[in-house]
Amino acid sequence: MISKKFSAVTGLILSITWTCAAYAGMSGSFLFEDYNPTYIINNGVVATNDFKLGWQCYSDGLNVVAKHRYMKGHKDGWIDGKGEFDGETNPNYDVWGFLQGQTGSYLAPSEAKEFTRTALNSEIVKITFRDPADGKTITEKFRLNGLAEALQRLPCY
Repeated sequence: MISKKFSAVTGLILSITWTCAAYAGMSGSFLFEDYNPTYIINNGVVATNDFKLGWQCYSDGLNVVAKHRYMKGHKDGWIDGKGEFDGETNPNYDVWGFLQGQTGSYLAPSEAKEFTRTALNSEIVKITFRDPADGKTITEKFRLNGLAEALQRLPCY
């Protein structure tokens, strides 16, 4: 299971980074900063529900991260999440760990590798999070154009 200490530290870093960011450029659908090259972010197709998808470097390597509305989640600090690429149907949810404040989540690094491989070969991904506390879901679509170029900017890729 995802360690609470890692989750808290990761969440604090991500919250500060995404809150204070002034983006310097774009690669397709991805925004990045020149002065902090450790992450890339995608605001989504709708971009009105404060749901963002990104890739970020941490001490354990490249992670897939998401910022979303508050979710209560499981008592052990996780929510259900799934990605559906290019219109495929995926009935299975994966465990996404919570970031600090429960307004962000991350995919385990071992699963992030496969997610990234699939994303690189896809045009769009639909991300759905389900809160195990109340069953409510949030969904957003993200265009993946420019992902390969944007990932090249990350020192951990």
